[in-house]
Amino acid sequence: MAEAVLLEKGNYYGYPICCIQAFIRTYPTNSVTDAQIVASEYTGFIPCVKHTEEILARKIQLEDLILPTRQHPKPFQKS
Repeated sequence: MAEAVLLEKGNYYGYPICCIQAFIRTYPTNSVTDAQIVASEYTGFIPCVKHTEEILARKIQLEDLILPTRQHPKPFQKS
Protein backbone atom coordinates (compact mmCIF):
# COMPACT_ATOMS: atom_id res chain seq x y z
CA MET A 1 0.00 0.00 0.00
CA ALA A 2 1.37 3.40 -0.92
CA GLU A 3 2.46 5.83 1.77
CA ALA A 4 -0.17 8.36 0.68
CA VAL A 5 -2.94 5.78 1.14
CA LEU A 6 -1.70 4.84 4.62
CA LEU A 7 -1.52 8.51 5.57
CA GLU A 8 -5.05 9.08 4.27
CA LYS A 9 -6.39 6.04 6.15
CA GLY A 10 -4.66 7.10 9.38
CA ASN A 11 -6.15 10.57 9.14
CA TYR A 12 -9.57 9.09 8.39
CA TYR A 13 -9.44 7.08 11.62
CA GLY A 14 -8.16 10.08 13.62
CA TYR A 15 -4.73 8.68 14.46
CA PRO A 16 -1.94 11.12 15.45
CA ILE A 17 0.53 11.91 12.67
CA CYS A 18 3.46 10.56 14.70
CA CYS A 19 1.72 7.19 15.00
CA ILE A 20 0.83 7.16 11.30
CA GLN A 21 4.41 7.96 10.32
CA ALA A 22 5.77 5.28 12.65
CA PHE A 23 3.39 2.73 11.12
CA ILE A 24 4.42 3.75 7.60
CA ARG A 25 8.09 3.20 8.51
CA THR A 26 7.33 -0.36 9.61
CA TYR A 27 5.06 -1.17 6.66
CA PRO A 28 4.97 -3.71 4.98
CA THR A 29 7.09 -5.75 7.39
CA ASN A 30 4.90 -4.72 10.34
CA SER A 31 7.94 -4.77 12.59
CA VAL A 32 6.18 -3.48 15.67
CA THR A 33 7.27 -4.33 19.18
CA ASP A 34 5.43 -6.57 21.62
CA ALA A 35 4.92 -3.49 23.79
CA GLN A 36 3.18 -1.70 20.91
CA ILE A 37 0.86 -4.66 20.42
CA VAL A 38 -0.02 -4.69 24.12
CA ALA A 39 -0.55 -0.91 24.13
CA SER A 40 -2.79 -1.19 21.04
CA GLU A 41 -5.16 -3.38 23.04
CA TYR A 42 -5.58 -5.39 19.81
CA THR A 43 -7.63 -2.63 18.15
CA GLY A 44 -5.60 -2.43 14.94
CA PHE A 45 -4.31 1.03 15.89
CA ILE A 46 -0.58 0.69 16.58
CA PRO A 47 0.70 3.65 18.61
CA CYS A 48 4.21 4.99 18.04
CA VAL A 49 6.93 4.09 20.54
CA LYS A 50 6.54 7.35 22.50
CA HIS A 51 2.81 6.89 22.90
CA THR A 52 3.27 3.20 23.66
CA GLU A 53 5.52 4.12 26.59
CA GLU A 54 2.97 6.66 27.85
CA ILE A 55 0.12 4.14 27.60
CA LEU A 56 2.06 1.43 29.42
CA ALA A 57 3.10 3.95 32.11
CA ARG A 58 -0.61 4.80 32.45
CA LYS A 59 0.00 8.47 31.68
CA ILE A 60 -2.55 8.32 28.84
CA GLN A 61 -5.10 5.88 27.52
CA LEU A 62 -5.19 4.59 23.95
CA GLU A 63 -8.46 6.37 23.18
CA ASP A 64 -6.92 9.69 24.31
CA LEU A 65 -4.87 9.61 21.11
CA ILE A 66 -7.82 9.58 18.73
CA LEU A 67 -8.15 13.06 17.30
CA PRO A 68 -11.43 14.97 17.04
CA THR A 69 -10.81 15.17 13.28
CA ARG A 70 -11.70 11.45 13.00
CA GLN A 71 -13.88 11.05 9.90
CA HIS A 72 -15.00 7.46 10.47
CA PRO A 73 -18.71 7.50 11.36
CA LYS A 74 -18.34 5.20 14.37
CA PRO A 75 -16.49 6.28 17.52
CA PHE A 76 -13.23 4.54 18.36
CA GLN A 77 -13.84 1.47 20.48
CA LYS A 78 -11.50 -0.93 22.17
CA SER A 79 -12.13 -4.61 21.57
